[in-house]
Amino acid sequence: LFARVENSPRGIAPGGPALSPAEGDKLQPLRAIGTVDPGKFNFEKFQSLGVQTELPAPDELRFRFRNVDRGSYPLFGHFPRPEALPLNQSGIVRMTFEAKFTPTGADGNGGSLGIGLADSRGWEQTKSAAAAFRLNAVPGKWKTFRCDYHLLPDTPAIDLVGRIEQVTGKLDGVLEIRNLKFEAVLPETYPAYPEVTVLASRSSDRQRRYAILFNKSADRTMPVELKLPGFATNTAHVTELYQDDVASNRGFEPAKFELPVVDGRLKVELKPHSMTAFRFER
Repeated sequence: LFARVENSPRGIAPGGPALSPAEGDKLQPLRAIGTVDPGKFNFEKFQSLGVQTELPAPDELRFRFRNVDRGSYPLFGHFPRPEALPLNQSGIVRMTFEAKFTPTGADGNGGSLGIGLADSRGWEQTKSAAAAFRLNAVPGKWKTFRCDYHLLPDTPAIDLVGRIEQVTGKLDGVLEIRNLKFEAVLPETYPAYPEVTVLASRSSDRQRRYAILFNKSADRTMPVELKLPGFATNTAHVTELYQDDVASNRGFEPAKFELPVVDGRLKVELKPHSMTAFRFER
């Protein structure tokens, strides 16, 4: 390798569901920034399924299932987007708890139980949700669960959703939840990325050098100067991959042309969201 990029502009990316943003100058780990109040629970939809509910303490829930034989997604909570995670920024609402399901008899565990968080506008509109699954996978034992819900930039509020799924028989028993906690979490953040990057190589006989430059900016042309110290050549053979529409998937022929190299230097402008390959020969 013989090439490096100096003084490249830095780009930022806002991030999104399960995608970390890129900004700043160093890696930031996931970090909790405060608790979230889920407000009051409403168990009417559970009760309509024949599930009795109790609230032994603010962070404890108890559900008594009696021969439930169909799947459902009953809502039982709703709270606004945390102020600590403003609109149009990446953010996570984290739910943690312990759960234990004690079936009544050998045939009382015929399904899968879970609790999830979802965009309040609904799954059909947003396709945005996360869940802790299989709370009853190990009957009679407490297990710890965590659910990280990555907010959409415009998520206005969050629904708390029960999940009764994969019902193959009947659910008959008691599901207990304890140490239920909600937190606002900032996602892992990567440093702002260089908008111009390069891959370079040379031939085994050292008579040819190659460089591929990438302009990662979606809308800016990047002026670049390539320096080739100690390599005598007058011409760069260039292959350029570029289309106006960054989202296009149409096939096209790359542009091929030559540029002069003067005193070991080549000045060129890299088009937005382009890949440009250079070949130099002695």
